Amino acid sequence: MGTTEIFTQSDRQRFDSGELDVCQQLLGCHYIEEDEQHRFSVWAPSAQAVHLVGDFNSWDDTATPMQQQGGIYSCQVSGVKNGCNYKYLVTGADGVRRYKADPYALYSEVWPDTASRVWDITHYAWQDSIYMRKRGRRPGREDAVNIYQMHPGSWRRHDDGTAYTYRDLAQELPGYLKQMGFTHVLFMPICEHPHDGSLGYRVAGLFAPLSQMGTPQELMYLIDMLHREGIGALLDFPGAALAEGQHTLVRFDGTDLYEQPPQSGQLPLLDLQKPQVQSYLLSAACFWLRTYHLDGLCLDGTSHQSPGDTSFAKKLTATVRSIYPRALLIARGGEGDPALTLPQEEGGVGFDMVLRGDYPGEMAAYVQMDHLFRRDYHDKPVLPIDQRGDNTFLLGYPYSQVMGGRHSMIEGCFGDYWQKFATLRALYGLLYAQPGKKLLFMGDEFAQFVEWDTDGSLDWFLHEYDSHAGMSRYIARLGRILTKYRALYEDDRGDGGCSWLQRDDRDNSVLVFMRNSRPWRGRVQHIVCAVNFTPVVRYHYTVGLPGKGVLREILSSDDARYGGSGVKNAKEIAVRGESYAGFAASAEITLPPLGAAFFEYVPASRLSGTGRAKN
Repeated sequence: MGTTEIFTQSDRQRFDSGELDVCQQLLGCHYIEEDEQHRFSVWAPSAQAVHLVGDFNSWDDTATPMQQQGGIYSCQVSGVKNGCNYKYLVTGADGVRRYKADPYALYSEVWPDTASRVWDITHYAWQDSIYMRKRGRRPGREDAVNIYQMHPGSWRRHDDGTAYTYRDLAQELPGYLKQMGFTHVLFMPICEHPHDGSLGYRVAGLFAPLSQMGTPQELMYLIDMLHREGIGALLDFPGAALAEGQHTLVRFDGTDLYEQPPQSGQLPLLDLQKPQVQSYLLSAACFWLRTYHLDGLCLDGTSHQSPGDTSFAKKLTATVRSIYPRALLIARGGEGDPALTLPQEEGGVGFDMVLRGDYPGEMAAYVQMDHLFRRDYHDKPVLPIDQRGDNTFLLGYPYSQVMGGRHSMIEGCFGDYWQKFATLRALYGLLYAQPGKKLLFMGDEFAQFVEWDTDGSLDWFLHEYDSHAGMSRYIARLGRILTKYRALYEDDRGDGGCSWLQRDDRDNSVLVFMRNSRPWRGRVQHIVCAVNFTPVVRYHYTVGLPGKGVLREILSSDDARYGGSGVKNAKEIAVRGESYAGFAASAEITLPPLGAAFFEYVPASRLSGTGRAKN
């Protein structure tokens, strides 16, 4: 079959210029209804020959030669059934014959087998129409975003040690995330990959979901069930490092077709200087959004080009926006570039937020030190709040913080058993209070003690212990508070969204700041957040406020329900007209030991004669 029957002239021009976002609809395996045959097409411009081998021809190396036109090899075959295994036998430019998986395969054999599988993905009846209509109306960066990052294969296991499938996850994960107050789940890469140790970041193909967890339709069912509970589904999209092996993209046609020229000691990376590889990556990103109803992607901020070069990242975000304008696009890396989250019409790259890579390490180092020395490192918790203006940041503690000898979040906190839990609650309180979107890695929500084991399961039995169950209740409460109070998420960038009430109290290791919403019906919502990183109760701690009114405590991390010692404030604290530290009014609050306290600040102008807030 000639190339003209696969690509139109326009398609070919777009493919060769790095602009085609529907490669999968043209290359790979497709059923041609009018011919009652399956068509197989593969890009291998330097190959000497390509043969199709599979179950349907008894894996005969010579039975099904493919015809080449313009670097595209293709053929049509009768009698191919859904689920058949196949590969391309590529005789490369170097004369070596290699059995290659299909770069555009929609499904694959379960590792360690490596063949591609013929698969019809059109037969799934989605039930998330209400969710899909709603998501198109809400701007992601102005929403409350509370992300649960997870590695699907090690979240939970059956009693016999086998990992959960997509269908198993669909029965438990959506309800759990809703109960815990998370708004989104971020799946670590689930594109097909042969090396479990790579965590999915070294891919064999970008269009097939991980087969060891189930079929493509079962993954659709999982995302469908998440949507029906109001939970967004995000994918950590690899798009950089390639898996090595004869069947992979490496040396596909006997040349460095997909990858950058090899460098000693480095993993093969996609070569985004090649426009056809750009089309491959663009198409994969759009495919996941279209086919699996994903709500967004976490992508590399510079897409592995030369430092500071965001040209392909701009192309990628613009292409995705053309399909789903409200897709949540998160950049990994490049947090020092303020243009990353600017819209493209303002000269930016167009991401919604940037995963701040230095934040988890800096904050983990802060809570690992003896509280007596924290006064000398007061800038560690202060600076992320001061530096909020350039980008909308995604802050939190991803998987990399709890593996490779870094300790779990709870084990990394200084002190005895009680102090560890109190410190971690204070740390999480600061995270949820400060400007920025939120991310926690699975297991952190109940303070798993051991490092993450990719081959095991989270230690769910820890919920039987009060401290861990209390941490779980605390995280759930933080999630509900985040989504309830607009002040905590509406304005994460501007100065108006956060103002310091006490920035420089390094002697007591205390921070106090106020989050402010945007005006709605003429009113601004205010949440005061105070964090004490020492094990001393601070009674009668004075904070300045803009004017008279009341403070109403809405959360104390030291509440006994969360495993604390029970230090809380009165339900209502008067804000008197006594100036303090440059503010017109002030109030005295109690700061719990190694704790965080949240208050709603209601100005006097909003109080009725009974002291209640006016509607």
